[in-house]
Amino acid sequence: MLKIIEESKRIKNIRYFRSWKNKEDQTSGYCFPCDINGKIDPLEYEEGRKNLIFCQTSNDVIDEGILIDQWTYFQPAQAECKCGKIITLDGDSMGECECECGRFYNVFGQLLAGKIRPFNGQNDDGEYYYEEDAY
Repeated sequence: MLKIIEESKRIKNIRYFRSWKNKEDQTSGYCFPCDINGKIDPLEYEEGRKNLIFCQTSNDVIDEGILIDQWTYFQPAQAECKCGKIITLDGDSMGECECECGRFYNVFGQLLAGKIRPFNGQNDDGEYYYEEDAY
């Protein structure tokens, strides 16, 4: 087994936006990044500031309030290979993680004997086969 330096984890991100919809075409509108209380972040561009003033003063838009945008992603574990290099245990489609030294590990940090050979197909009985075993 490898020495795990940092465990894998799920990361949750949340962003907030103040949103206004156009009254005539409610499929379009304006959104501005803000904090959880709706305080709009400073806007970098002049056009953005003009749009915000328009939203705050116009009767042509509907104030939707604060919208929440949230997502999660998986951050794979970091481990130290026997050679001393740090590798990310994210794996390829077969679940293998290769170190620069040539060692292969699975996503759990277990040393593998070598690279896994993927199957090429399935026969009529549902059994998997390698290309050289096809006939």
